[in-house]
Amino acid sequence: MAIEFTIREATTEDAQVIAEVHIASWRTSYTHIFPPEVFKNQTVEHRTEQWQDQLSKPINSNFMYVAENNEGTVVGFAWGGKHIDGVEGYEGELRAMYILEDYKKKRIGSRLFDAVTKRLLKKGITSMLVCVLAENPSRAFYEKKGGKVIGDRLYEKEGKFYSALEYGWGDLEK
Repeated sequence: MAIEFTIREATTEDAQVIAEVHIASWRTSYTHIFPPEVFKNQTVEHRTEQWQDQLSKPINSNFMYVAENNEGTVVGFAWGGKHIDGVEGYEGELRAMYILEDYKKKRIGSRLFDAVTKRLLKKGITSMLVCVLAENPSRAFYEKKGGKVIGDRLYEKEGKFYSALEYGWGDLEK
C-alpha cells in the first residue's frame, strides 16, 4: 500500500509531536555539524513548551503546517510567517522545516513548502527567505525549489558560531 500524506494546519495539541519531530530531525540532520552537547541539552519537554507557546499565541502572523502519514502520525512540519529581521526585499520567512529521516524524499518537503508559500501569498506576502546552515546537505532542496543565495550570516548555538546561508525567492507568484 502506498503511503499517503495529509498536510494540515498545526494546533496546540500537536506541540509535543512537533517537538519530537524537531529533536529527532536535529539528531539525524546535524550530528556532523554540532558537537554532542548540543543534542544532550535538548528535551522534548522544553521544545513542547516552546511550540505550545508559539501555537497558542502566534507572533508576527506565524503559522505552522504538519504532515501526517495515512496512520495519522505527524512526520514533519513547516513553520512560516512574516519576516521580522527586515532583510530588504523579503517580506516572508520559512522559519523551519523538519521531516523525520524515514520520510524524506517522499515529496513531503515540497508539499509543506508549497503550503507555506500559498499561505504567505494569501496574506499578501509575495517574497520569502529561509536561513540554512551552510553544512546542511538539505540546502539542495531549497536550490531545487528556485531559491537563490542572497546573503550569509553566523548562527550561534551554545557559544559557537556556524556559517548559514540565506536563500530568497523574490516573487512567490512565479
